[in-house]
Amino acid sequence: MAVYLGISIVMLIFAFFLSASEISFVSIPSQRVSHLLRLNLKNAEILEYFRDNYHRTLILVLSGQIISVIIATTLLTAIAEEIIGWLGIVVIDIGMTIFALIFVQIVPKKYGLENEKFALSFSPTLKKISKIMYLVILFFDKETTLFFKILKIKKEKERAIEEGEMESMLKQSQMELDILPDEKKMIEKVLAFNDVTVAEPMIPIVNAETLNINSEENKISEILTNAKNDFIIVYENNNIPGILNVKEGLKNIVKIRDSPELQKSLKTSLKEILIAPYFVEKDKKVGAVFKEMKEKRLKLAVVIDENKKVKGIVKMENMFEEIVGGV
Repeated sequence: MAVYLGISIVMLIFAFFLSASEISFVSIPSQRVSHLLRLNLKNAEILEYFRDNYHRTLILVLSGQIISVIIATTLLTAIAEEIIGWLGIVVIDIGMTIFALIFVQIVPKKYGLENEKFALSFSPTLKKISKIMYLVILFFDKETTLFFKILKIKKEKERAIEEGEMESMLKQSQMELDILPDEKKMIEKVLAFNDVTVAEPMIPIVNAETLNINSEENKISEILTNAKNDFIIVYENNNIPGILNVKEGLKNIVKIRDSPELQKSLKTSLKEILIAPYFVEKDKKVGAVFKEMKEKRLKLAVVIDENKKVKGIVKMENMFEEIVGGV
């Protein structure tokens, strides 16, 4: 009888900690787990594994709880029946239902909620239990997958974090991780990156470096020699035939001057090395333009309005300054 009682107590304590771990792993924010990993905290990797594989973790803790409660109930029923007869079965059934609700569900879940220390300390034990119950976990994992397929229920994919959620996470992280004001400001700029249009980092065309392809060769040479940027907008009448790499333009000037036998004008030579202009509308979002320019390996884009009129240029570094500028 004493052995039965001892085993029952151990099983109920075991169920308590399993229930606490169920809520503990999911209540700790993923960014907090990542921070613990960067700090090389003991058991942080195990915690990350259980959190990232929460479906299997849930199977482990629930099946463990049920098995523990069943064993405890069976043994306590045997003890009660021996003492007070058939009435002991009723007493234990009612008593264990109330006990399980309070001490295997409500209390441990409140204890485990956002309890980082408990999650870290209990992770190694749970890892050992998962190895012992590997076949049980595998069985129920396969069964639930089959159940979803039969009912044609699609597992919900991980939802993208919305900007509002990110801002809330940032406020929480600033309190917990001592994020500096400058760091917070930079993160806020990153979050706002997709809300800004190219009109904001745009350089008005009147302030941009441009080159009229019909200018005299000496004038072209002077403009390219004094250029402050690596790329320059090229005009021809009212059109923009392309963008010129300043270094390549200067090389062509030297090449033509040193090789008069080429019989080629500077204008023709420069036209051959122009980069096709990339036009973007002024109300297009910076995030989308930045991504496209990165994929196309472009340094600048020509900004136009709804009437296709050139308003200015936007450079990669200008857009990058939207994040780091002013910090």
